[in-house]
Parts: sequence; C-alpha cells; structure tokens
Amino acid sequence: MDNPEHQVEDLAQWWKMINSLSERILAVLLCLSVKLEFLLLRKRDGYHYKTLGRIMERARREHRSMGPILPEFSTFYLQRVRDPDVYGESDIAVPPELCNLGNFTQLHIWRDKGRHIFMNDLSWLRRIKELKLVSCIHVRDMYRICEEAISLESLSLMMTKVGVFRNRRPPAGKDLNNALALRADTLKVLEIRIRRDPALLRQLGDSERLECLPWLSKLEELTTEIPLIFVLDKDIAPDVPIPYKLPRNIVSLNLIEWPWQYHHLPKQKALAKAVFNALISASRFELPKLKKLHFSHRYLESCLDLDELEEIKSSVDPNVLSFSYKQDMIPQGYLEPNL
Repeated sequence: MDNPEHQVEDLAQWWKMINSLSERILAVLLCLSVKLEFLLLRKRDGYHYKTLGRIMERARREHRSMGPILPEFSTFYLQRVRDPDVYGESDIAVPPELCNLGNFTQLHIWRDKGRHIFMNDLSWLRRIKELKLVSCIHVRDMYRICEEAISLESLSLMMTKVGVFRNRRPPAGKDLNNALALRADTLKVLEIRIRRDPALLRQLGDSERLECLPWLSKLEELTTEIPLIFVLDKDIAPDVPIPYKLPRNIVSLNLIEWPWQYHHLPKQKALAKAVFNALISASRFELPKLKKLHFSHRYLESCLDLDELEEIKSSVDPNVLSFSYKQDMIPQGYLEPNL
C-alpha cells in the first residue's frame, strides 16, 4: 500500500498539472476572443486576480500580433460578490493584473462593504471615458481619479456603506467639489448619491453640498439627491436663485427624494414645490437648454402626493420642457450590474 505522504504529493502534482493546463486553455481562449466587447468579473478573493494575471501573461506570449489581446474590449464590469467578514475592510479597486486587460474605456465597479482604493500607477485611467463606482470611496481617491482621468465624460458615484472613514473634513481645496471641478472641461454626465450619511457628506467640504455644479460647463445630464443641491430652510426663499446652482448647459435633470422625518414634511413639501416651480420657469430663461426634468420619489410617503405631482406636470408646457416622475428604484439596483 502506498505511503499516505506520497499520495498527498501525487495529488498535489496532479492538481498543479490540471491548474497549469486550465490556465493554458484559458489563455488560448483569451487570444481567440478578438470580438469580446464586454466582460463581467465577479471577484471572490485575491487568488483569482493572481490567476487571471498568469493567464494574461501566458496569453501575451501566445499572442502573435503586436496589438492588444482584446482589440474590441470596451466595457469592464467588476463586482465583489463575497466580502471579508470584518466590516470596513478595503482593497485596491482595480488590481494591477486587470488594468491592462485590453484598452477598455468604460469601467463599472460594485462592492458590498469596505471602500474602493485607487493608488500607485493610475495612468491607465487616462483612457477611461465612463466610470461607475458603487460602494464607499474616500475623497482622497476621488481626487486622484479626477486628476488622472483626463478623458472622463460620465461619472456615477453611488455610496453604499461607509468603510473606514475618519470624521474629519478634507483639507482645503481637496474636497469632492474641488475634485469634480478638475473635470469641468470633460464631464457631460454626472450621478451622485450619498445616502445622507454624515461621514460621506463631510467629503463635500464645509457646505456639505454640491457647490461645484455651476463650474461644470460641459455637464448636460445630472442625477442627484435634492438636499445635495438645495438646503431645506434656505431654498424655500433662497438668497441665490435656484437656477444659478446648476450648470447653464444642463439638458436633463433627475432629482431624487431623500428620506425625511415626519415633522419635516411641511418644509420638504414647500422645498420640492419651490424647486420644481423655479426650474420650470428657468427652462424658458436662465436654463434654456433644460428639456427633461424628472422626480424620483420615495417608495412610501413621498413629500408630494400624486395629485400634487400631476398639478406640477399640468403647469409645464410640453413644447418647452418634459416633466415626469417615478418611484425611485434604488437601492434595489445598487449592487447589480446593468448589462
């Protein structure tokens, strides 16, 4: 009878041979996938990244052309499907093994817990035109992204659970408003959702509001939560006219309702009506390019009931502006890629 230690050694050798053969087969398949445009990778642990790195290295050796292995690869979806048990653990959003997986220009990343970290060489971000981040990210990393992503046209930032955050504000000139302003000459589409978390709001700076919007001269489509632009007590009778808090070239605006406390209902209702009435009026003068105005209301107990929403809609000239409303489908869609 064979020695059990020899059996274990033989099994380990067989397993190593199978893994090597599997990696070689996958490398060949990678070389043959010249028409691949979209890729969804569900990450389970760091080992899979290292495995993919070895497969890519083998594919490069097998690939005879001087061009990229995946010449038509444009959109990369990266999703975390099992996170560490320790709440708040974070790691690099896009490991080095994946940065050169073709010349993709659209990158969508999801994760459940912890936060995205962007560090080391970020030069690969210069080709990214569309970036969607679903999770938690520190303003320090967003600043790095906006510095490097010189071609960025569409940014979606949807905060889920807070990772390891210090409760201090960013240094002067380094908050999220300043980061977005770095892309004022490229950003055309912007979506920001912060979940009303105090630690996340502090990333916007002292005001805890999106004050950079008037600086984003190219911005045409905006989706964000109402309180990130308009202040509950001030904007019912604002000092600064409501339209001047938005980009002048805005074409499509989707305003999302935040959860509110019951005793704030009268103020929430007054604010929503003041905002929509001001925007409807501004579509003729201050915001002449505004053509679509949408309200994503809460699943239950919206500050505006259906009769009030229909009243607002009836006051709009459809030849000038399209007004619509619908139940907010987020956060159900936060963690699932829309392929």
